[in-house]
Amino acid sequence: MSGAERFHSLAEARSWALHAEVAARLAASPELVLSAQQRVSGWLTRRAEHPYAAAWDDLLRLPLGQLGQALTDKGERMCALRQASPFAGALDAATRWSILKRPELRSREAR
Repeated sequence: MSGAERFHSLAEARSWALHAEVAARLAASPELVLSAQQRVSGWLTRRAEHPYAAAWDDLLRLPLGQLGQALTDKGERMCALRQASPFAGALDAATRWSILKRPELRSREAR
């Protein structure tokens, strides 16, 4: 079963695929977490604008393995959290493009 399956929308499938790549890079690039923590720290000062800030703050305190598992969880909570992700910009444009042009992520509807 592909990563695009079991999602309600194509946007959820795409977001999952991008976060799966971030999760795969966490051990080799812990600076991804530091950058995300800095972003969330700013969000916490403006919680009304960032309703998921506290949830992301909790997640970013997890050990890398657990954080990676959370990033790729297909449950509703993580689907919602990924839509307001502190990992924006964590992947370079070429990597993002290679992920987004996968056939299962180009269809009009997620499977």
